[in-house]
Amino acid sequence: MRFTELKSHLATGNYLAAYTLYGDDRYLLTHAKKLFADRIALPEWNIHVFDASADPKDVVAACVSMPMMSERRLVRYEDFKTLDKTILAYLNEPSPDTILLLCPSVSPKLSGADKRSELVDCNRLDKSYLLAWIKKESNGRIEPAAADLLVEYTMRDLARIGTEVPKLLSFAADRPVTEEDVRRMVVRDSEYKMYELTQAIAEGRADLAYGMVASLVREIDPLALLKSIHTHFHKLLHVRISRASEEEIAASFGVKTFALKHLRAQAKRFSPVKLKSAVDYLADCDYRVKTGRMTSAAALDNILLRIFALGETA
Repeated sequence: MRFTELKSHLATGNYLAAYTLYGDDRYLLTHAKKLFADRIALPEWNIHVFDASADPKDVVAACVSMPMMSERRLVRYEDFKTLDKTILAYLNEPSPDTILLLCPSVSPKLSGADKRSELVDCNRLDKSYLLAWIKKESNGRIEPAAADLLVEYTMRDLARIGTEVPKLLSFAADRPVTEEDVRRMVVRDSEYKMYELTQAIAEGRADLAYGMVASLVREIDPLALLKSIHTHFHKLLHVRISRASEEEIAASFGVKTFALKHLRAQAKRFSPVKLKSAVDYLADCDYRVKTGRMTSAAALDNILLRIFALGETA
């Protein structure tokens, strides 16, 4: 289930034996844990938290213990990589009085939790939901264009949005928050800066791209920049040559179908052969940097030269 469905699910009182929280939004993960904790009476006695260093037998022992003056006991098991056979055996015959909340440090599939529990998706929320959230939290005092920019600058990270909204409202005082306020007050997320760089490169804006690289290497690991560029051009190649439907391509990228229009426009600047050449060169540069045969600075310079030299192709 999506995080947005969790509150209404818990309100029914029809709890399942086990849930697994996963995703990349810290705010949602933290809030989901709180939603579960709020359903437990006398939490000091009926909520037990274990991490990966705990003996799995202790986790199971907590699960099979009777709750104290409460209908339910909550056992939270965090930061593990693989479910131990002891816990897997418990999940075959779980206690009806216990909610086991699993919070692995890896994906549910890798941890083995995906088939033994209800998955709760705490990945970053859709832009439309976040815009509605900002409007509600600010009582409509943040202009739509400013809210849109805030979501972009924070890469849809609700934890960051939650801290930026009151700051912006305080700065604006009695007037509405504008786009200029967001540009002035909100530090762009590193992911967003890398996104801007890949757009500049793919769209052939050489002067902007060179300036951004010179600035970004002082604050972001150059290998992260290389990976971001490689990933983006791999997507462009896929979009250029794939015969799959819009829906299938969007699903493989984890984006909405309308986002593909922008990718297609960028991909059309290059022939499939030249896109393949760019992707292969990016992979080669990545290998050379990781094996010490090329510095990251040289790799970035060479990549920009190579991609811009490919030129625009109808």
